[in-house]
This record gives sequence, C-alpha cells and structure tokens, in this order.
Amino acid sequence: SSSSSSSSSSSSAVPLSRRSGGIGDGRIESDGSAAAGGAAASAASGARGSTGDGACKATWCGGLAGVGAWRASHQSLHAAVSRASRSVLRLRDEQGAVSFLCPAEHTDTARAQRPAIARCLSDHYAKEGRLDLAAKIAEEAGVAPPSDADRAALEAIFAASDAVRRGELAGAVQWATDHSAFLRAVGSSLELDLHALRVAGMLTGRPIVAPGWGSESAQPAAAGDASDSREQVLARQKLALAYIRATVPALLAAAGWDPAKRSRDAPSAWACRTAAACRRLCAAVAFAGPGMASSPYADVIHGDRAAEAAVRLERAQLLATGRDPDSELTRVLEAADLAIPGLRKLAQVVTAAEGGSLASASGASIVSPGVEVPVLVSLPARLQPHSVFVCPVTRQQCGRSNPPVLLSCGHVVSSSAVASLASRSGRFACPICLTATSRDAGMVLEVSF
Repeated sequence: SSSSSSSSSSSSAVPLSRRSGGIGDGRIESDGSAAAGGAAASAASGARGSTGDGACKATWCGGLAGVGAWRASHQSLHAAVSRASRSVLRLRDEQGAVSFLCPAEHTDTARAQRPAIARCLSDHYAKEGRLDLAAKIAEEAGVAPPSDADRAALEAIFAASDAVRRGELAGAVQWATDHSAFLRAVGSSLELDLHALRVAGMLTGRPIVAPGWGSESAQPAAAGDASDSREQVLARQKLALAYIRATVPALLAAAGWDPAKRSRDAPSAWACRTAAACRRLCAAVAFAGPGMASSPYADVIHGDRAAEAAVRLERAQLLATGRDPDSELTRVLEAADLAIPGLRKLAQVVTAAEGGSLASASGASIVSPGVEVPVLVSLPARLQPHSVFVCPVTRQQCGRSNPPVLLSCGHVVSSSAVASLASRSGRFACPICLTATSRDAGMVLEVSF
C-alpha cells in the first residue's frame, strides 16, 4: 500500500488486507514513495505559480515515453495471444477440446482437496488476525487448527501492530532496535519508519494514529492547532531536531553512509535511500505548524504512515519468527489476478474461431478435463514456489506424463516433441540448433514435480 501525499487523496483507499504492505520492496518508505513526493512537490510548485517550459517539456517527454511503453506492451501482448491461440487450436485438433472452465466431472477431485483448501483458508485467516474464525474452519473441516504456541505468538504480533496503529510506538521501536540487523538483511525500513512517526508526533503534539483507530481529533490534519503560538511550534521543532540528532546518525552508520568516504567509495543504493529519507525528515521539521498539511511534507504527519508501519511490523515479526507473512490464498489470488486477463483474451480468440460461446448447445463445457492450456503467464519470483520447464516446441509444461528429454546436442525438449519430430527411423534434427540426432540418443530427465 503506497502512501499518499495528502489527507484527502489517501482517506478513500480501502486495503484488501490488514497486511497489504511489502517488506522488502527496495524502497525507503519513511520518506514517502517517489510518486507521492513528486506529486506533493509538483502541487506545491503549482501553488506558487511555477509553470515554466522545463516542467512542460518534462511532462510531454514523460507522456511520450508512457505511450511508447504502452504500445510496446500492447504489441507483445497481441503477439503472445496470437502464438497461444495457434497452440490451442492445434491442441484442439489433436485432443478434441481445450479446457478453460472447471468441468463438473472434477467434483470428486475437488472433494478430495477440501482438507487442503480448509488448511489454506485457516492459515489465511490466522495471518489476518482472525484466529477464532481460523480455528472454526479447521474444526469443521477436521484438520489441525493453529497450535496454542502459534496462536499466542500471532496474538502478540497483532497486539504490537495494533498498538502502532493507535500511536503507541514504544514497544515497536524497541523491537526494531533489537532486530536492526535482521531488518536491514530483509530490506525493511521499519526502524526508520517508526522513528519518523515519533518525529511526526513531536511536530504535531499528538501521536500519529492510523485512520479508523482513533477519534477525529486524533487525526493530525495539521502540525498543531491554529491557535498554537510561535513559541510552541519552536519548542516542538527543537524537540524533534534533538530526537533526530540522537537517532539518525546511528541509522546512517548502520546503513553504511559515511560522507567522508563518498569521494572515494560510492555508497550503496540502500545507504543513499536511507540518507535521502533522513534528509527529507529533517526538512519536514522546517514546515512544522498549522500549514504543514498543505506543504510538500504533508505525508509525514498523515495517519497512513502509522497504518503502513503497522503492516511492516507484522510482516517483519512473522519473518523473524520463521513464518511466511503471506498466506497461500493471497498468492493464489495475486497470481490469478495476473493470469486471468490473458486467459480471458485467449478464450475470446478461441471461441471466436469456433464461432460460438464457451458452452455447447447442451449447456456442457466445450472443454475437456485434464488438458493444460499452453499459455505463458509471467509471474514474479515470489509467486513461483518451484521452477518449471516449458517445452520450446510444444509450449507445454513438462510433467510426469510428458517428461523432458535431453538431446545429444545439449538442448532439452519434451518427450511429446521428440515423438512428433522423429521419423520412422527415429532420426530427426534438433528444432533449436538443427543438429542431427535420434530418439535413442535422448536421455529422459528425472525431475521431481
């Protein structure tokens, strides 16, 4: 979940999960996302009336680059759909039908998978903090519910994250300080995020509370009330600067940022991002006061900061205790969200070629069970639990019934491709390098699927 630069723009966002944030996303979150910072800066410059030619040129160049990227992506999508549709039509000619829908004949298989589905649901709700519902689902399905030790550990994790949402940061800051090396190892900016929340609380004179976790008066629309005197604002600024001096140097040193060595050794990307976040936090102190909500640093005091820090705390503590912060159900839904658009497009192409819809006149699916659609879906590494091999000839994923075969030239194809390429004598040319080989010269690879 990304942080918005204004209260009005971020209050309408509804998270899909209480733990929708990432932990190792390669960004320093306490200084705001690049988009949020850029939007805030451009809004501030627009308010001051700076609409020069440079800004216009940058906008036009960015727009043209976006159009070019969209056009390239659109062309690659159509090329992939065209290749996949040809593969599906060839598969239909060979096997009679292609599966896009879940056929009714698989009810026995689905019934056998109910315990696994129940465990998946129970694990998901347990990691969402709904422990009673997780135990009830496991009980009704006859599977093992979360153990007492797991339940106690999860309750402690959720209690700590809820405290951050309420603006109570002492326990979270102490945990982040004790696990500073672990947080750096997993690429989390949680420690700096929590210190930034403390600085924001000092600038506003009240804790930063996540939306929906406090009264309306607890939501900091500005860094202090309009009736605050200049002396009160200065006192808050001095308090925040003193806290920054006490905490930021240690964070920079741990990140590997050393200004004295910048001329000799280039700092790491992590050190540069940490330094940029600390600089932005220091600059936000200068805007303290009733007008901070309309400044480029309005996101520093927004309640979404507390919500995002709470999410990162949950994920970090789950990882620190050896638990996967994401449930299998979350991964399945995310992978389906990436795969379904391409499958729908392919289904439209194939059914248009058939001249009908996905259902036959009798209402039954036109597809056959157990047939795999040769569609390549690009998934991020975190959604790939194991590696797979897709035959470069048939575009089908190899498995136990269709194992990969290592040819004498060193290339690997599926056994079905070898069967279709080999002549009666068993000889054929490698489809990749055209080296002469034979069926007997190939070696079937033993792969654990």
